[in-house]
Amino acid sequence: MRRELFRIPGLDWPIYGYGTMVLVGFLLGYLLVIRGARREGIPPEKIQDLPIWMVLSGLLGARLFYFIQFYSEEFSGGRWTRLFRIWEGGLVFYGGLILGASAFLLYCRRHRLPVLPMLDVMAPATALGLGFGRIGCFLNGCCWGKVCDAAHPLAVRFPEGSPPALASPPSPEGLSSWLHPTQLYSSANAFLLALLLWVIWRRRPAPGTVAGLLFLLYGLSRYSLERLRGDHAVGEGLSTVSQLISSGGILLGVGLIVLARWGRGANQSLQSSENGPL
Repeated sequence: MRRELFRIPGLDWPIYGYGTMVLVGFLLGYLLVIRGARREGIPPEKIQDLPIWMVLSGLLGARLFYFIQFYSEEFSGGRWTRLFRIWEGGLVFYGGLILGASAFLLYCRRHRLPVLPMLDVMAPATALGLGFGRIGCFLNGCCWGKVCDAAHPLAVRFPEGSPPALASPPSPEGLSSWLHPTQLYSSANAFLLALLLWVIWRRRPAPGTVAGLLFLLYGLSRYSLERLRGDHAVGEGLSTVSQLISSGGILLGVGLIVLARWGRGANQSLQSSENGPL
């Protein structure tokens, strides 16, 4: 954990690890989208503002979702002004995905962009950005995991005064308990997903397939990883909000893949009938 990476000499302005990782993820994702658009024959200048609108909308949605989900723990009692302290962390991916997707659809409609091919272009970039964002979560000390055995090869302890240390049973040193580094699990999952989606996209599957795989595979992995999260308590037999949304994402992913395969099959049948004997 390292919330503050360094301070700008002479100005004494802090540079936070969380914000830095989010920025790195955005820049690399942006470059990936521009490259993908060129391959799809879409002029880069036509979509150069799309990632910016999506990120701004996504940050707003992610922060509002976090505000709603954790209001009683962090914002009640007149502390609602903390909503604007985004540099301290506190974003929920699904909130960003919902509002970012809305901005995406409006942008595509306004600029007459093909929705399914553009969704496929955005999918690997989204997973890549999420991978860096989760590293930011680790540096920030949020989204921590449940208590695990100290002998676990990936077990971590967070420093005194950090959110995990304050939430877990106190230790003589003031450190947190030994915890699962769910932030790094999530980051590794996102990077692997980005690589897989990029490889599949380069093989030119039916439009909508890559985006469908993003919703399907991320939904499955996020549902599983939520079982290791320790930053929010869930009653026995109940699901977290993210698990419920993951279930919807899985269904959406399956629907997109089926739609993509059906659309390609219908187009091939139409071409065959047009080229066949009269």
